[in-house]
Amino acid sequence: MKKQLFILFALLAIGFNTFAGTPEKVIEQYITLSGLSAAISQIDELRDAKIAEKKDSFNSPQEFQQFSTTMTNTLNGEKMLENIKKYLGQQSDKKTLKSYIKFHETPLIQKVMEEELKANDPAQQQDMIAYFQAFESDPPSQERIQQLIKLDETARLSENMTSILKNMMTSILSGVNAQLPAEDRLSEAEISSNLKAMFPANFEQKIKEQVIMMSLYSYRNITDQEMNQYIDLWASPLAQQDLALTFASLNYAFTNINMTFEEKGQ
Repeated sequence: MKKQLFILFALLAIGFNTFAGTPEKVIEQYITLSGLSAAISQIDELRDAKIAEKKDSFNSPQEFQQFSTTMTNTLNGEKMLENIKKYLGQQSDKKTLKSYIKFHETPLIQKVMEEELKANDPAQQQDMIAYFQAFESDPPSQERIQQLIKLDETARLSENMTSILKNMMTSILSGVNAQLPAEDRLSEAEISSNLKAMFPANFEQKIKEQVIMMSLYSYRNITDQEMNQYIDLWASPLAQQDLALTFASLNYAFTNINMTFEEKGQ
């Protein structure tokens, strides 16, 4: 569940001899079983498709190249995974991650994760479109919609997605700004003003609506009984701590990409 959100964000490998707390093997096992590694591995492909889609909208090859470079540096799976692993190594320990690993080994958690990953495969795009088009004659049940609203609230998906998207856009704006000549750069106040325009008051509600829609497709093969059990699993204190660690590591990753941009622009 957290993974589908997170098709927008990313991860990959580095040496852990500099990590203070948690062994490499445990971190690798955690990001694999939690679905983080598989979900984030899709980010580069999705990013490249979006770059190609936008190519004809730029006034010059130079403008497109700047956009392409910024997107590649910001939405970079390898850099994201490096930072997330670093965060997990510093902010968690072997015992804690082992408890999360055991949670993710639960058969229902693994079953739902597999459905999420299949749904997020770019090759499923046409199937997804056809699924939503069928709503006109066969709409989803209100019971399923209410289940997905409860899941969103239990995992705080749309809330955390909004926060992560804001960090992502801050990274992109700061990255572009850092590459400009000093005299053309925006002030912090101007960047803040641009961000406020991008994220109006109803932005989180819009994200929630998108999360529910995507969840209808992702969980279409999960029964109502399984979904109720799944929600209960994520409502447990252990699962809530696991989610908090995941979202914190994603936020850390984007913050550090932003710092890398600013250093390059100096």
